[in-house]
Amino acid sequence: MTNRIKVLPTGTLAVALVVAVAAVAALALALLVAAQEPARAAFSGKNGRIAFYEMQNGDAEIFTMYHDGSNRKQLTNNDGDDREPAYSPDGTKIAFRHQPYQNPYVRGTAEIWVMDVRTGEATPVTESPADENHPVWSPDGSKIAFVRILEGDSNDDYEIYTVNADGSGETRLTDNEADDSYPAWSPDGSKLAFYRDFEIWLMNATDGTQQVQLTDNSVRDSHPTWSPDGAKIAFDRRSGRIRAEDVWTMNADGTGQTNLTNARGNDFEPAWSPNGHKIAFLKDIGGRFDVFKMYTDGTGRRNLTNAPAFRNGPDWQPKPLATE
Repeated sequence: MTNRIKVLPTGTLAVALVVAVAAVAALALALLVAAQEPARAAFSGKNGRIAFYEMQNGDAEIFTMYHDGSNRKQLTNNDGDDREPAYSPDGTKIAFRHQPYQNPYVRGTAEIWVMDVRTGEATPVTESPADENHPVWSPDGSKIAFVRILEGDSNDDYEIYTVNADGSGETRLTDNEADDSYPAWSPDGSKLAFYRDFEIWLMNATDGTQQVQLTDNSVRDSHPTWSPDGAKIAFDRRSGRIRAEDVWTMNADGTGQTNLTNARGNDFEPAWSPNGHKIAFLKDIGGRFDVFKMYTDGTGRRNLTNAPAFRNGPDWQPKPLATE
């Protein structure tokens, strides 16, 4: 099944023709680049756009903007709920969680979809009786890891799966009574960092074996994300105090844990820039959610959205030097 995500109209026929010509040229260039060099998640390239989702009148839609906050664009515009965008390694696609509008809510309708950012064409990757969320691409773009919410006798059970980008070859990686969520693929493709019961863990990306706990404390650590060189993991940590969530980094083995934000409000959901120099994250002050960016040492914080709204799920588009 293939569907088209509604993209906001350009306004005039002339503009539409220009956009169409530009899209064809961009597609030809992208195909040439893809033929010359395979897609990678970590490279010495440039930072592309930042994707995020925003609530508008109770409806979640996906937006993108330049890494300085300008040139904001709305990618989805439909009656469904579109959340948790994740760019493919070549920056041409976005995996996301899509759920049709329902009143009342119907279980098992939240699925993982993939959208072409140039055409708006979107296709479901998962179709099951359970809800799925939190997609993330493998570094070579061949697979997507995601979370499936299984209905239990007393509580829901969150487990991590992988699937080929075309929807085939689904594999279950975790199977336990704990809640496993927020998978993050290592740049070399061998490991997945993930959240389990308030801590950050590692496991083999192929079969879920060799699970290793990286953090161990009395607070909640979640939303891991790898630096492009694979040396560090950024994550958010929430203490028991009110409004005490901060962005931290640590070495890939769990050592060297460092608080980067340590400021008023909640700072969470970090996303490393493709060139490894900056981190995008969310800041919540009094219920207002804005997308910020900062250097990897916590300095140079800047508000990129700066408008009242509920936003979430930032992700940074890889943009190889060859496309400049």
